[in-house]
Amino acid sequence: MNTSKLLTGLALATALAAHAQIDTRPVPAQPRPSALPANWQHGAFMEVFVRGYQDSDGDGIGDLRGLTRRLDYLQKLGISGLWLMPITASSDHDHGYATTDFRSIEPQYGTLADFDELIREAHKRGIGIVMDYVINHASWQFPAFQAALKERTSPWRDWFVWNPEPGPGWDIWGKYPWYDAAAQPWNWPGEWKDLPPIKPGSPDIFFGTFGPHMPDFNLRNPAVVQYHEDSLRFWLNRGLDGYRLDAVPHLIENNAKDWNDQPESRVLTKHFQDLIKSYPGRYVVCEATAEPIAYGKPELCGGAFAFNQNYELMKAAKGDP
Repeated sequence: MNTSKLLTGLALATALAAHAQIDTRPVPAQPRPSALPANWQHGAFMEVFVRGYQDSDGDGIGDLRGLTRRLDYLQKLGISGLWLMPITASSDHDHGYATTDFRSIEPQYGTLADFDELIREAHKRGIGIVMDYVINHASWQFPAFQAALKERTSPWRDWFVWNPEPGPGWDIWGKYPWYDAAAQPWNWPGEWKDLPPIKPGSPDIFFGTFGPHMPDFNLRNPAVVQYHEDSLRFWLNRGLDGYRLDAVPHLIENNAKDWNDQPESRVLTKHFQDLIKSYPGRYVVCEATAEPIAYGKPELCGGAFAFNQNYELMKAAKGDP
């Protein structure tokens, strides 16, 4: 091994991360046996929107300490697992899927120490903690995206998906998913689908499956995949019991026709599942907006969150045909 080249590469990565204020330090795996009973993941789960659950300090916002204080009650209910909607730092101050830091707690929810306490106390009661992890995209305020906007030659540019001529035919849930950062009204008050059309030719046109406020990662870039691997291990090393992987059918888009549930997305999903499962007793479930039966099989994800089934349940409840 050429040590001088290795050190130079590490120094460059460190300088790059410091410039964009993003933690890209490698996180070695530290797998430990699960602290939970066998088959805990087959018990009763409860989804928790931390912001709206239990406030511990009177500011009107639910937080991790508040959730910890409710564990005795949840244990009495027979809960064996808690699925936490995103608890990482976010710019939306709402649902939490617009992530600004994949390795820190949303400040309104508490601190890493609060997270560690939640894990310890939940495990004492035989309750597992699974959290949402957003692989597909970040917030437009994510430091790497901000660095990419400021400098077109920035190495961070390749962390996202750009195309000056994306072409016609794109339609993701009624909207055109390409946006011009140079002309983007970030505080747009209406629906994203109602934004003025972009002008082809701009070098700042980027892709956002869910809107311009959440630009898609370029998951063909090995550095981006490595960043997510390390971030997943960051929480697993702290005792997290598993993940709900968000929006995995949308990790890779090939063209206007072939954008949903591509083979490359499935390969990445399996890769991340293998990483998580390398920690004993951990659980993985994927948001399967396409083919939930396939995603539920061990050779892909091993568990499927059948998102579209919600609509069928609502129709049944209303008596609609």
